[in-house]
Amino acid sequence: MVGGQVCVHHDFRGQGLLNQLYQETKNRVGNLYQLCVTEISTRNINSLKVHQRMGFEIIGTYSDEKELWNVVAWKLGE
Repeated sequence: MVGGQVCVHHDFRGQGLLNQLYQETKNRVGNLYQLCVTEISTRNINSLKVHQRMGFEIIGTYSDEKELWNVVAWKLGE
């Protein structure tokens, strides 16, 4: 499963919303997919830390015409 970027408004950060979103996604489709893969700009250190606390791992990096990206994956199903 490929996930797009998730943006949380600054007024709602620190409430665990991203974790809730991913956990609910895992509950609903975790038996259908092995991994959730998304990308995080290397300059977005806070997002990377949140994703890593949830279990996402960096599996690669790439550069587009504007910046460098981390490709991260989270194990969903067994």
